[in-house]
Amino acid sequence: MLEARRLHFGHGAIALGRELDLTIGEGEALCLIGPNGAGKTTLLKTMLGLIPPIGGEVLLYGAPLSRLQRREVAKRLGFVPQAHAALFPFSVGDVVLMGRVARIGAFDAPSSADRAIVAEALTRLHIAHLAARPYTELSGGERQLVLIARALAQQPSCLVMDEPTANLDLGNQARVLDVINALRAIGLAVLFSSHDPNHAFMCADRVALMEEGALVAIGPPDDVMTGESLRKLYGVALSVEFSAGAGRKMCTPVRRAHTAGGDND
Repeated sequence: MLEARRLHFGHGAIALGRELDLTIGEGEALCLIGPNGAGKTTLLKTMLGLIPPIGGEVLLYGAPLSRLQRREVAKRLGFVPQAHAALFPFSVGDVVLMGRVARIGAFDAPSSADRAIVAEALTRLHIAHLAARPYTELSGGERQLVLIARALAQQPSCLVMDEPTANLDLGNQARVLDVINALRAIGLAVLFSSHDPNHAFMCADRVALMEEGALVAIGPPDDVMTGESLRKLYGVALSVEFSAGAGRKMCTPVRRAHTAGGDND
């Protein structure tokens, strides 16, 4: 569905990543994991066509993204950014309705079907009660949920999410991860980034470990994310063990032992 082929990406002529290959298919959730500065956001924006590639190409359903009209891209690709600075107090409902722009004629008004799709997106994120609220008055976490609802209202076949759980409390993080699982279950492709390996264990079919613009490993989370691979990625000791209570593997920091005389090295 969405493919990066020998992709060189970066800012201007300065490459952050070279010769990168990545493919995501229908009904698959793929999670990019990596530290700050690894190039995750730049890669996602390049795969969306928001940043031109330095070399290589991005394909959408086998067609070069660069040859497609933006309206056609918007019908197939949805994007949830990390943050969004609101300058005008649109209502939450109107912000989500903006996700229908690519599917509404240039001189047409939103139909009752469009508004029903908006209502469904708000309900899926449990924020229908915010529909009349000005977007500018929301908390950062609430805004993030609205942006996800807006992307869902596009009815894309592939959803790209740049750290969708950023600024969310634990309850809303779980809600977003549940949405990712629900979307992959109905056939959508979801490409998302995260700093938390546990998010990949919870809802990703595959995980790509990213460091300094390169994919250092890619595969099923249980195979790719080990204590050793994550230690190399983040530079801290991490433990990956199966949790019977959670029914899956979990990643936790390894606590250093202390003695009365100081650190036990």
